[in-house]
Amino acid sequence: MIPIRLLLPLVVLAAVVGGCTPVRTDGLPSAEVAAFETYAWRQGMDLDETMPGVANGESLFAEIRAAADQALAAKGLRLVAPTDAQLLAEIRVAIEEETQRNDPEYAYYTVERFEEGRIALEFADARDDTLVWRGIGSTRLRVVAKGIGLYDVQFVQTEEQRDWPVTKMVDAIVARYPK
Repeated sequence: MIPIRLLLPLVVLAAVVGGCTPVRTDGLPSAEVAAFETYAWRQGMDLDETMPGVANGESLFAEIRAAADQALAAKGLRLVAPTDAQLLAEIRVAIEEETQRNDPEYAYYTVERFEEGRIALEFADARDDTLVWRGIGSTRLRVVAKGIGLYDVQFVQTEEQRDWPVTKMVDAIVARYPK
């Protein structure tokens, strides 16, 4: 049996790590990215057909943009008119349905289908439109169905509403911006 004094730090660590938004980044070396001081949102940016299932996409994009403006300002980047910008920013959103198998010894539902949402912030050099930096955050949005059974799984649809933790995701992405 594991002593309680050793178990408590593991529980705290699991809670902290479980609440984080995984973030991937790519782009130019940090020193080059940090030299940019201004940005603008790319004109004509809207939902495209590669983002199925985005409910009320316009308000989602507005919420992402507002959260990004605030986080980027805290990093020292200034929002300017597109003609004066060094960087052009763009938002990309995707939702994918994933399946997770659970251990039947520890979970009543052996299989869960869930939606994973991704938000990407991309910054391109306004002079030549080359990618400067991209950050992608992902999180579980909702459980769509729960299944019981080991081989012949019977799914039950859930009534969970899709919940985008926009500010949390955007803050995690922008925190990795090299400035």
